Amino acid sequence: MRIGRILGIPIYLHFTFLFVLPFFALIFGYSFTTLYGFNIGFANLAVDDVGKLSLGIIASVIFFASILIHELCHSYVALRNGYKISGITLLIFGGVSEIEEQPGEAKGEAWMAFVGPGSSLVIGVVVSTLYFITKDLTGGVELQALVLMFSLIGFYNILLGLFNLLPAFPMDGGRVLRALLSRRVGFMKATKWSVDIGKMFALGMGIFGVLTLNFILILIAFFLYSGAEGEYQQTKVTTLLTGIKVGEIMTREVSSVTPDETAHELLARMLREKHMGYPVMEGDNVVGMVTFQDVTTVPDERRDATKVRDIMSKNVIHVPPYMEAVDALKVFNDRSIGRLVVMVDGKLIGILSRTDMVRAMDLLAAGIRPTHEPVQRP
Repeated sequence: MRIGRILGIPIYLHFTFLFVLPFFALIFGYSFTTLYGFNIGFANLAVDDVGKLSLGIIASVIFFASILIHELCHSYVALRNGYKISGITLLIFGGVSEIEEQPGEAKGEAWMAFVGPGSSLVIGVVVSTLYFITKDLTGGVELQALVLMFSLIGFYNILLGLFNLLPAFPMDGGRVLRALLSRRVGFMKATKWSVDIGKMFALGMGIFGVLTLNFILILIAFFLYSGAEGEYQQTKVTTLLTGIKVGEIMTREVSSVTPDETAHELLARMLREKHMGYPVMEGDNVVGMVTFQDVTTVPDERRDATKVRDIMSKNVIHVPPYMEAVDALKVFNDRSIGRLVVMVDGKLIGILSRTDMVRAMDLLAAGIRPTHEPVQRP
């Protein structure tokens, strides 16, 4: 759910936020503990249950506002370094800045990664200072509530900052580590080492969570492990495809169908040629795309009477052959489609499918560059 825009960046709430906000409100409102000199929680405050819950909700909102500041600091530095940010999403375990596009080898990553936890530490130190200044003051329940609010927000921001600085990918400290390592061993190897450290850290956290029966630690460990692996695979794909053009990896021998072919004929052809989708041609013009999923929407008894023109998609998404393959991959993911029409000056010259992308990455991983010559930009 979009809730606003800051610095030109859309701010979203993930649906999990609807569960975690009341959970935090209950924890903050109805618990009390003392850690390292901090008094955390409102359970011992002389107010009724409604008052405790209200204070818990206020503390939760302030805490997630500080997480938003954390992410905005990431995003501001990212924008200054040439990244494109599609949005910031607040979700169950905090927030995430969604990088739509980044310069080669994550330019400025160390500073971009550090400013997030750095901002949390600054907030934590400032608010904690207010707590230690006011904690011995005497006054009514309102002052006591304010002092406890300082304590809670200060403690959790310091904890958030320190936790994010751990050198374990995909946390911010892991990104700082990658940036420092990449200067010596190269970006891809630095990513691999940082990811491996992140996985070991996640496994250790998961084992500790199992031994202590701490479900939250187990859940965090799972997200950290899967996040580290996902980041490595994404980096690997981006690195492999850098400098590769669509025209080098597309299929140039294009099979097409006409709008007047029946769904039955199309299905038989798909089974025979083992293609899952075709451009629909009327003369030299591409008028649509039809896929196996489109055919399956037609009942068996109606396939002889149903024409391709009745089930094809008229919204043909096409790309030029000189587009970067990395950018084409983003089109695949953003549009959730399996193939792209490759055109020059309105003329069909090829098809790029996800299978073509996978085949190209397999070749590139083996050190073999695709044999097609790239089509030059006019």
